[in-house]
Amino acid sequence: MDVKSAFLNAPLEEELMLAIPDGINKDKEKKVLRLHKEIYGLKQALLAWYNHLSIWIKKAHFKCSVSDPCVFYRTESKPVRIYVHVDDLAIFGPDLTSFKQEIQKTFNMKDLGKAELLLGMKVNHLTGGFSLSQEHYFDKLVEEYEIKNLTPLNTPLKPNIQLSNSTEDDVRVLKALEINYQSAIGALNYISLNSRPDITFSVSHLSQFLENPGIAHWSVCLQVLWYLYHTKTLALHYTNTGSRGLIGHADADWGNSVMDRRLTSGCTISLNGNLISWQTKKQPKVSNSTTEDRYKSLSDTTKEVE
Repeated sequence: MDVKSAFLNAPLEEELMLAIPDGINKDKEKKVLRLHKEIYGLKQALLAWYNHLSIWIKKAHFKCSVSDPCVFYRTESKPVRIYVHVDDLAIFGPDLTSFKQEIQKTFNMKDLGKAELLLGMKVNHLTGGFSLSQEHYFDKLVEEYEIKNLTPLNTPLKPNIQLSNSTEDDVRVLKALEINYQSAIGALNYISLNSRPDITFSVSHLSQFLENPGIAHWSVCLQVLWYLYHTKTLALHYTNTGSRGLIGHADADWGNSVMDRRLTSGCTISLNGNLISWQTKKQPKVSNSTTEDRYKSLSDTTKEVE
């Protein structure tokens, strides 16, 4: 659902004056116009629109998610969930007709039908669920970085790969090629956060060399991009038939980094058999044992669940 002229719906809490625009027959030197509603271009307009919309949503007996203020849910009789992104609303539920009629009485909205593309993710509607992928984005990246004729890999990184800081010569070579390593890692991070948890560790590892990347780091980055391209049909699947409950998995290595011996930990969180959260991080301090490793990883996982 797309709200037309969304910002203009929100009342203005501050007292703001405008210079009289051309075309209005008034004494422009002595008079100004007082603004009564938000308009596009005001720095507070987006927040005012969110507050205005959320007030209506809560009056309609919705609750706001604790983990995300842009997610609202109502579990009475006909369950409905709403995700708000600026002036667009993604609405989920078994029967949305009555809710659409309800909200359109207050806001001028356009029904865009079933979501096919949401925040850069392709939505595929399946029987009893849906899947999320970004395969269209992979094609764009391969073309942008002119990747071709690399050997396909079964994993994002080669086993036991160890990257280290670049030499000055390596840094100069990469700069001479005018390659934007940081931009490529940013693109990989975007993919990792949205739809491809299988590259999360790879992105975390490559992100350690953003300050002075060398040609060796760029070669590995290309391998990850090529891996994504050859596995672009992989997607996250969400169904309503999975096992019930919230499940977390945690793991860590111990002293595997040759540069500083700090551990890398990671976790995944599943709800009713559907993957909803994942992360990989390098711990700030060296652990004294594998037991300490596991406790740190378990602690991060528990925080993510909370």
